[in-house]
Amino acid sequence: MAESTRDGNADHRNDTAQNPSGRIRPKARISVPMTAMIDVTFLLLTYFLLTTTFRQAEGQLPGTLPGDGPVELNIVRVDVRAVGENCQSAVYSIVGQNKPIRSPRELVESLRAQGRGENTIVEIQAGRAVRWRYVVEAYNQAAAADFKATMRI
Repeated sequence: MAESTRDGNADHRNDTAQNPSGRIRPKARISVPMTAMIDVTFLLLTYFLLTTTFRQAEGQLPGTLPGDGPVELNIVRVDVRAVGENCQSAVYSIVGQNKPIRSPRELVESLRAQGRGENTIVEIQAGRAVRWRYVVEAYNQAAAADFKATMRI
């Protein structure tokens, strides 16, 4: 704030400092210590690099065209249903079994128990309310159980 003096000139006390000899000298500049900032930056970078977890790669299933002649397929149907408030979770079930499957690990074990043959495929059926990540998880578990999978939504 500049205060007005008797002669009308503004007193700039904030911009300059006066020493005892009466001379006006400019205020010293304030500098930010860059070394400390760089140290903190590298510490944060190191922290995030060491605590990051990467997602598991999604399974890939081979796609092949059918050969000549009719082929009988054994179909294992996996039903994916949304549960919970706002459909935040999903329950899997294999059609023909009355046991609900709540985790992907249980799903892959149940699929392996179904037996797999060359003409056995997994058909994944999901309701409209099911979040896509649960359908992809069922697909990945079918790949982990060495099945060929198809999806029907």
